[in-house]
Amino acid sequence: MSTPLAVRRARRVVVVLLAATLLTQRLALPLGADQLPLSLPLVLGVLVIGVASGALRIDLAGLRLYALAMGAVVVSTLVVLALGSSPSLMSLVFLLAIYTVAVVRSPVAPGLLADTTHRAYLGIMTGAAVVSLGQVVIQYLGVPYQDYLLRIVPPEFVQQGYATGDPLMYGSDLHRTNAVLFLEPSFLGYFLGIAVVMALARHCSAWRVCLLVAGAVPSLAGNAIVVVLAGVAVLAAGPLRRRLRGLVPVLAVVLVVAVATPLGDLYFERSTEISGEDNSTTLRLVDPYEILLPAWWSTPESVLVGSGAGAATEVINTTTEQAVTTPVIPKLLVEYGILGAVPVLLFLGWALVGNPRTRPWSPGLLIGFFVVNAALLQVTFAVGTILLARLVPGVPRPGAPPPVPDDPGDGGAAAPGDQAHLTAGARG
Repeated sequence: MSTPLAVRRARRVVVVLLAATLLTQRLALPLGADQLPLSLPLVLGVLVIGVASGALRIDLAGLRLYALAMGAVVVSTLVVLALGSSPSLMSLVFLLAIYTVAVVRSPVAPGLLADTTHRAYLGIMTGAAVVSLGQVVIQYLGVPYQDYLLRIVPPEFVQQGYATGDPLMYGSDLHRTNAVLFLEPSFLGYFLGIAVVMALARHCSAWRVCLLVAGAVPSLAGNAIVVVLAGVAVLAAGPLRRRLRGLVPVLAVVLVVAVATPLGDLYFERSTEISGEDNSTTLRLVDPYEILLPAWWSTPESVLVGSGAGAATEVINTTTEQAVTTPVIPKLLVEYGILGAVPVLLFLGWALVGNPRTRPWSPGLLIGFFVVNAALLQVTFAVGTILLARLVPGVPRPGAPPPVPDDPGDGGAAAPGDQAHLTAGARG
C-alpha cells in the first residue's frame, strides 16, 4: 500500500521548512539600507502553500494566543507613539511575521512524520558537520580561512553584521567553523547540539553521533555543550535512557580532542568565562540584564508599555561598545513593558514547551531561545527553534502502537512499511 497523499504532503512541507530555514540563513534581499533575510519570505510562502493545500492546518488555540500576544504589543506600540517616542515599526513587523510559524500544525498523526522529518534534519546537520570538519582540516593543512559563500554570492545578497568565522583566539590563524552556510559558529553549534540529542534519542549509529559531535567541536560554541547536556539529562531520566550507550564512543572523541588538540584547552577556558569580564558568556548572561532591566523600570510608563520596538538595541548601543546581546525576556520588557511582554511570553511558552520524554531536545531549545541567544527577532533561531518544538514530532516511545492517520478520508491507513520503521527504532 502506498503512503497516503496527506502524509506525503505533510512530510514534504515540514522538510521544506527545515531546509529553507537552515540552508538559506545567510542569504538576504536588499531592502533599502537594510536587508531582509531570504529565509523569512520563503518560510511564509511555504506556510501559505501548506495551509492552502491542506498539508498544514491553523491551530486555533495557537491562533488565539498569537492574536492576544501580538495585539498586546501593537497596543503598547500605539501608546508609545502617542507619548511621543519613535519605535521601530520594522522590528514590530518582524515580530508579527516570524511567529506566524507557531500557529500551524500538521493534520496527520505525529508518528507518521517523525521518521521522515528526523532523517531530513539529521541529514542536513550531518552534512554541516562534514563541512565544518573540512573547514578546520584545510586550515590545519595551511590553506588560509576564507568565506567561500562570498566567492559565489554578491555581498549585497549575504547577511551582514555577523561574526561568520572569527579566530579561535586573538591572533590565531585558525578560525571557528560555520559550515559555510551558517550565520555564525554559534548557530552551527546550537543546531548540531540538537541533532546530537535527536540522534541519541533515535538510537542512531555511533558513527553518526560521533560525526555530529566532531563537527560541533571546531565551532567552539558553548551553546552546543549546553544543549547536549540538557538533552542527555532528560534522556537519563526517561524511558530512552538505554540509548545513552551511544555516548561511549562520543566520550572517546571528546577525550582525544581534549588531549591531542588545542581545542580542548579553549573549551576549558570558555567553561570558566562566567567568572571573568568582557567575554562571550558575560556578554550573553550578565551584561544584558544589568543594562536593560534598569532601563525598563526607569519610569512608570516604561514599566507598563515599554519604550517601543527596537529600544533594547538602542539602550545597549548607547550604554556600551561591547557586543552585548539582547535576550528575549529583558528585550520584551524594555520594548513592550508588562502589557506586551506577559502575553508574548505566554504565547512563546505555549509554542516552545514540549514533552521532554518524547522530545528530549526541548529543554535545549528553551535554554537556547530564552537564555543563551538573542533569539526573539533572529529568523533562523526563532523559526528553527519553533519548527523543532512544534512541527518536528518527538521520538515514538518504546512499545508505542503504530500511528494511523488522523483522517482516513485523506488517504486511508498508513502503509505497513511506514508503521514498521517507526516502531523499530529507526536507526540512522
